[in-house]
This record gives sequence, structure tokens and C-alpha cells, in this order.
Amino acid sequence: MRNPVLAGLLLLLLGGAALADPRLDQLGKTAARVRGLSYRPISSQVVSQKEAADYVLRLLDAELEPRRTRTREEFLRSAGLMAQGDSLRGILKKLYASQVRGLYDPGKKRYIVVRGAESQPAEAAVAALGLNATDLFAVHELGHAIQDQHFDLGGVDKKVRENFDRAVAAQTLIEGDANVVMMDYAMAQLGLDSSALDLSGSGMGIDFEPFMEYDPNLASAPPFFRDYLTFPYSQGMSFVAALRGQGGWKKVDGAFRSLPASTEEVLHPDKYLKKNDPPKPVKLTLAKQIGKYQALGEDTAGEFTISAWEKQFIPERTYRGSSGWGGDRYRVYVSGDHAFVVWSTLWDTPRDASEFEGMATAILKQLKTSKPQKQGHRLFFSRGSRVTILARKAARVDLVLDLPATMAGQVTPVLP
Repeated sequence: MRNPVLAGLLLLLLGGAALADPRLDQLGKTAARVRGLSYRPISSQVVSQKEAADYVLRLLDAELEPRRTRTREEFLRSAGLMAQGDSLRGILKKLYASQVRGLYDPGKKRYIVVRGAESQPAEAAVAALGLNATDLFAVHELGHAIQDQHFDLGGVDKKVRENFDRAVAAQTLIEGDANVVMMDYAMAQLGLDSSALDLSGSGMGIDFEPFMEYDPNLASAPPFFRDYLTFPYSQGMSFVAALRGQGGWKKVDGAFRSLPASTEEVLHPDKYLKKNDPPKPVKLTLAKQIGKYQALGEDTAGEFTISAWEKQFIPERTYRGSSGWGGDRYRVYVSGDHAFVVWSTLWDTPRDASEFEGMATAILKQLKTSKPQKQGHRLFFSRGSRVTILARKAARVDLVLDLPATMAGQVTPVLP
């Protein structure tokens, strides 16, 4: 079942409305009561829209460490999730800075409020329910302040920043926690019991498409980045609701101390709760230097990224190619402006690996060539002077994306 009201609320958060002082402390205390934790008043700063955009860009630039950023960019480009001419900074700048209304900055322990921000259509929809959109946004952001005071959001970031999959999982916990606090507050304002709202299920069936017209920057973003931006809000509520259902807010507190190990665990909360399916370590078999190409960096894509990959290229989800994810690791090799990617994946069963292989084959036919060449258990997809290799053995699938064709003889023998 689709949930347009929740989708509207979450899109409101993406652009937000913001609240200046005097009611900030009152709402902070209210949010803390909902969350079952204490709250220490925080400072606030009122800025113009341009000052807010500049502020967000400074935070973004501090986050986008060059080596890690290029590693992720080259992977996303090779997988067709980002255009060759795009950059992470450019895409995220457009998404984050153009319509920022307010935010909590963990570094300065400060609530940033935008002066004279225009109202959004989503705010009218929320008002029609008898709710104050500005208060809702403030409760959400103050929820982050409460998290920071008790669980140190800066420390959380340091633990996960080098692993994309773990970082998305942690962000999903963070946004899910603040969203559930906001929803509990909203239900109380309507005189309803929050237990009447079912927050379980994968993403709660939220469909953001009808609301894209309210945010043209979100609507025009590459599909992967739309998913990346909205996933923590929608799936986070499902994850936190599942934890709270097993042990109240104390169980959620525990998740901040023992962070989810992967997006698989936030997509399937039972895996987090039972701790019975941790990510498998993946050994990359290629040397860190091959010819003139040098390893730049490594990262993990994870179930979220693989699911988004399938969603973008195979919307009907024929293969369910992210199901049974066991672990993955990719390494980016660079020589000047040129790059290729080695990506190794492990699956729970050979059948799961076969489903991912089928999905990847269908996607690579769209991206590289419609007529791959088969050599033993390997498929070769050629495009210009580059070749992409796909190989499956039992429950492992290896891909080499955009390898210079002249290097295939060096790389192929080293693949499993």
C-alpha cells in the first residue's frame, strides 16, 4: 500500500521549514520526552538563503575527501549510476544547497535557521491535517541534537565514513530515529496513539514520484541519487520501528552503540536483531598495481546500491539480484584521468550468486554491448577500447568494469 501522507512529510524534511528561537527549547524538551532521553538547549543562528547554501557547501566540502570521493565517483560511473561528466560535489550541491531551510550542525552543536524561506506545497498538505510543518521540521532536527548529545554523531561518522555501505546504514538509523520521533509527535498533536500508524515493512511502500514536482532538483537528479537521498528517511522508519517493537527505545539506543554492519541489516531488521548474518570479508585477487594503473581506493557497495542498480536498469525487478547479499568489495585503479574497477561479491548461496549474475548480465548488455562473448565461465562485454568481464564461481561473482582491452590478458588469469 502506498503512503502519500508520509511521502509528503518526508519530502518536507528534504527541503524543510525552520524555526527560530523562542520555541526551540520547548520543542526540544518535547522531542526528548517522546524519545525518552534528556535534552540540553542548543544555540541557533539565523542566516539568509545564500548564507545557508554556502554553509551547506562548506560542510559538503569537508566531507568529500578527494581520494575517497574519486573512488566512489569512478565506481558509480563504471556501473552507469552517474554520468561521465558529473561529479559527486556537483550533484550533491544541487540537491542539498538549493533549497535548504534549516539544519542541525553536529560540529558546532547549532541549529541553523534560514530567514525568509519560501513555503512549500507540502506544507499546505501538512497544515490540512491540522499540523504545523515548521514545528514538525524542528522536532526532527532537534531529534538529531538529542542523538548527538547522547550518542556523538561525529563519532558515528568517524566509524563508518570509509565504508559507503556502513555509512548509508548509519544514516538510515539516524534519520529513522528522528523521523519516528517526528511521527510520534505528529500523532500526539492529532490526539492519536502512534501505535495506530504502521511503520513496518520495506520502506513502508512510500512512493515519492507524485511529489517530485514539489522539488525539481530532486526530480531531475540521477535515479541513484534520488534513492540515496530518500532511502534513509523511508527505510529508516521501518528499521527503527522494528527495533522499537522488539525492545522499545532502549533497543534503538543500543543500535547507536552497536551500529548496523550493512544496509542489508537495515533492509532486513531481523538480520540486525539476530546478528546471524554479518557481512562476509571479501578478498580482492588483483595486485594493487597492474601495468601503469595504480590502486586508488577501496569501498563496499552493499545491498542498497545493488538494489538501486537493478531498480534503475531493470525497473520490473525481474532478478531480485540484491537478495542474498553476503558481502562485496571494489577497488578502483587509475592512471591519470583513466580508471577501471574490480568488484568482487559474495552471496549466501550459489543460487543467489546466479541471480545477481543474471541481473548484472542484463544491465551490462544495456551499458556495454548487447552481445557479450563467453569464454568458459566468463563473459566479456566490449565497448570501444574497453572491456568489462563478468565471472561467477559457486557463490562468488567478480566483475572488472571498463578495463582497457589491451590489459585483459594480464587481468583475466588472476580472476577466480
